[in-house]
Amino acid sequence: MSVIRDFDTPHIIRFGMINDNPGMSEMQFWRNGVHFKLGVYEDDVRGTDFEQQWKPLLEQEPILLRAGRWSELCDLMISHCMEILQVLAPNIPYWTSLHDYFHCKSYTLRLYGAPKSGVIPRVVHGPTSTCAYEMQPAAWNTFNVPDDIPIYDCREASPLDHGMDLRNPPQKVRLSDGTVAFFIPSRISTLRREGPGYVNDVNESHQSIASYFLLHSLQIRRNDDSARIPKVLGILSYSGRPDADMQREDGKQIAGILLEWIDGFRLINYRLGAYRHITAHNESNHAKWQQQVSQVIQELRQHGVSTLGVDISPFDIIIDQNDNHAWLTGFINTEVSEGHCEGKVGGSDQVYLQLVFDQWLSEEAHVLASNPQEIKKIEMSRWFTILDSVC
Repeated sequence: MSVIRDFDTPHIIRFGMINDNPGMSEMQFWRNGVHFKLGVYEDDVRGTDFEQQWKPLLEQEPILLRAGRWSELCDLMISHCMEILQVLAPNIPYWTSLHDYFHCKSYTLRLYGAPKSGVIPRVVHGPTSTCAYEMQPAAWNTFNVPDDIPIYDCREASPLDHGMDLRNPPQKVRLSDGTVAFFIPSRISTLRREGPGYVNDVNESHQSIASYFLLHSLQIRRNDDSARIPKVLGILSYSGRPDADMQREDGKQIAGILLEWIDGFRLINYRLGAYRHITAHNESNHAKWQQQVSQVIQELRQHGVSTLGVDISPFDIIIDQNDNHAWLTGFINTEVSEGHCEGKVGGSDQVYLQLVFDQWLSEEAHVLASNPQEIKKIEMSRWFTILDSVC
């Protein structure tokens, strides 16, 4: 999870580690589109005033206090590097196109003791190049790419409103023709523990991109009775060369895909502002949304989808605030099996539909009707409690 620390400009801390024996701390952060890896080692700062402030911050804390301790440590380390940071990453426009996120300068810094009990930062490596937010272009042949999807150079796409949520990669983007879309980037693989002594190398971003390519190929027709699935509007290509031919596979990579932008809200966020009159204050919508989601699941099953690859949950159901229609999003590992054609909603699908609409959303509406002050809170724990009861 990212931490944002504001100095003269936002500093986006993505990762870090500490060890109190021997004393060391490292962090990776972004400033004005430039990546920094900053390290402090006890032998380098021994006897300095900085060491007296830094060492206590390495001690283990109860988990509820760790976020505050980590923020304090980040502030201490970054504040002692401000002069060199302002030189290497000045306050100028950055990340103006999606291409910029895939081609960023990177430096490794280290703090050393200095005369009069101070510390000074030094560049020990760099500049090199890296990608932001663990993005990483994928080889074209990683996916079974449909032939009828437009291809855009990632220089043609600009981030919109990213400054409102720097903890996450940009999601809302605009193409050069004015089209607004939702961006799913190709990212690095992650290691996921799946049992004693077993770690699986998983790339959920690749699974998600492949799933939307598969859903695109199914050509499921839309109707008023069925929840919508976002269409793939385009493929973002990264070549590293402005003169590359975007319609050829050689010499280019897939930076991500573009989906329809939904002007709406995730069901889990229904308490926010104007959304609540659509949900909590109008329970007649619940049955309609439940039927729409049920119908699209049935159509997916009829098209041979054996694994939905999406959770039926308040996090993956979006309500369009323009026409009050339900969308199903967040597909990660969708699979089609030959000969699989159920034509109906399965038992487990039905269970989760009932959990979302008949239990969770119904209880939420009841709670808010009896205690209007609850509307001020974004309450997620009730859903997880319900989910735990069936797992």
